[in-house]
Amino acid sequence: MSGERFAADPDALRGSGRGLAELRTRVEQLASDVNNIAVGYPDAAGDGDYRAQFNMKYVPLEQNALTFMEKLSDAVENVGSGATAAADIFEGADSDATDHARRS
Repeated sequence: MSGERFAADPDALRGSGRGLAELRTRVEQLASDVNNIAVGYPDAAGDGDYRAQFNMKYVPLEQNALTFMEKLSDAVENVGSGATAAADIFEGADSDATDHARRS
């Protein structure tokens, strides 16, 4: 790897972290909307055969969607915080290297 150069843009990484935080907020809002609709309109499917089909087809999908959105939110948070942490590390390494070069 000698002779190869590596560069990172800490500000761009922080920007990515902020963008991912916004995505997480949106996913959480969607999950809240799905939950609020389900709780707010428990009898929206009426009764009888349609209700039976609704309960069999929609309700499990609702729960799967909520579970997926929770996992997605957690994953996005982890990647976003990792991008921010990496930005801090790269910025510190750059600062350390600059200080070292000035002393030499």
